[in-house]
Amino acid sequence: MRKEAISLLESQEAHDDKSLLAMLMLGQTASWHNPNDLGISYFNTLRNHLNALTSGINSGSLLTNRNNYQFFEEALIYWEMLLSDIAQAQEAIREAQELEARLLSLAHPAETEVVNPGDDETPV
Repeated sequence: MRKEAISLLESQEAHDDKSLLAMLMLGQTASWHNPNDLGISYFNTLRNHLNALTSGINSGSLLTNRNNYQFFEEALIYWEMLLSDIAQAQEAIREAQELEARLLSLAHPAETEVVNPGDDETPV
């Protein structure tokens, strides 16, 4: 059913409040189905649509649906806060994985290459 909803939304050229709500729901739950999917494409589509409303392209619908506009604007602010935290965490995880790979690729010195400190109390 999720895939059907996505294909219907992608085939639409214009989005009404119902399709925007569907995008919001699909985008915010994308990581439930794929942990690597943050639903950013849905976020960007919603953000672009709301920006178009405020820039005057569809300002008439903005005036008639002020409560709906405010709902979507506040939902996107909340979603953006979540994305900023998660996206930063994912970047840190990716960087840590790269560092781990570099460390694992380093060769350990052979036992004969370890310098003897000359102290009988220090194990080598």
